[in-house]
Amino acid sequence: MKSCIHGLHHIGIPTTGIEKTVNFYRAFGAEAVFEKTDEDNGKPIQVVIMKFCNTLIELYERTETAGKSGAIDHLAFEAEDIDALFEIARKQGFTLTEECKDSVQLSTYWPKGVRWFIVTGVNGEKIEFCQEKASK
Repeated sequence: MKSCIHGLHHIGIPTTGIEKTVNFYRAFGAEAVFEKTDEDNGKPIQVVIMKFCNTLIELYERTETAGKSGAIDHLAFEAEDIDALFEIARKQGFTLTEECKDSVQLSTYWPKGVRWFIVTGVNGEKIEFCQEKASK
């Protein structure tokens, strides 16, 4: 199987408010690369594919969503300067998770250790920003 898998293609996020969700991801620098109106059970829905760094995020309308973390707990993106990014997120008013309200956290789950923080999206999704620590 591994030889058939080439990496992450996209992450799908259902939303009850497509415009608000698109604007949320645009605030991080994501760009819409594809938009269309589709149909779900006879009802028109908006679909927007956004590109953030080298990752595609598929946003699609639903009348109801879980509005909380589900089977996929979070999206994680690599940061170059985690402290600067954390300050930008705070200044722009993004909702930081409880453990990240005051500072960037440290995890030893990764080989070199990872400094991270998480913001909550408009649909309850969690977006992690992380930076691996250099080995000493």
